[in-house]
Amino acid sequence: SRRWGFGSTPCEATAGGGEAADQPEDWRSFRNRLVLQENNVPEVVPSPGSGDDEDWAHEIWKAEPGCVLLANPTKFRGGQQSFFRKGAILLVEHDNAVGSVGFLLNRPTTFVVGDVAPSLALFANCPLHIGGPVGDGLQFIHRIPDVHGSAEVMDGVYYGGDLRHAAYLVRQLGVTREGMARLAASFRFFHRYCSWGPGQLSRELSNSTVGAPLDPPSPVWFTAATAPGLAFEGDSQGVRERTDSDLWNTILRRMAYRPMGLGGR
Repeated sequence: SRRWGFGSTPCEATAGGGEAADQPEDWRSFRNRLVLQENNVPEVVPSPGSGDDEDWAHEIWKAEPGCVLLANPTKFRGGQQSFFRKGAILLVEHDNAVGSVGFLLNRPTTFVVGDVAPSLALFANCPLHIGGPVGDGLQFIHRIPDVHGSAEVMDGVYYGGDLRHAAYLVRQLGVTREGMARLAASFRFFHRYCSWGPGQLSRELSNSTVGAPLDPPSPVWFTAATAPGLAFEGDSQGVRERTDSDLWNTILRRMAYRPMGLGGR
């Protein structure tokens, strides 16, 4: 399980590269084109200045690393469960026999990394998010390949690794103060994470009775494949000023059609 953070020991895994990097088009992008063609939906043109070549999302029928779980709003209405209401979780690990790990993408805090880890000067101004209800320490995703011990969870999006080596790469690649700040901003930091035991997420993705007793059976989560840039949506515009439901609504708007249970077919 790759729940690494500051002070962790890098493992033997390497980031990115390999055969996937040699492909002319990421397989998720290709699948998205097929979904659009099947449903006669025109491709969405990226918004000006978004910095991403693609801007898309569509429903998929089972969980996979790199997908986003959208909370079913009928399942999280009050009390402790309201923590997940309109949550959008990036799944970074998924093996039905072992379990799953993910990070809430839309629970920003008023803190920055420097408030909890003053020694990480290079990342001190990066916003800090609540990644979930379990675990401890700093976790992170980023867009810089070759960080020791990181894993690519979707095209150009990496999970975990050795933060000291990440800081070294930021300094080497950034060159100038402005360049280093730009690269450091490509990291998203989380306190804690979401976790599921063996088979648990698959049960929650099936028609479940979790929620109000009289609700008709429906999934706890809806599963979406998204363009890689959506995992970092809003960071450049000041993520702490966004509301928790913004990303959840954004992904739904960009889906070719809404899933069953959210006004879809």
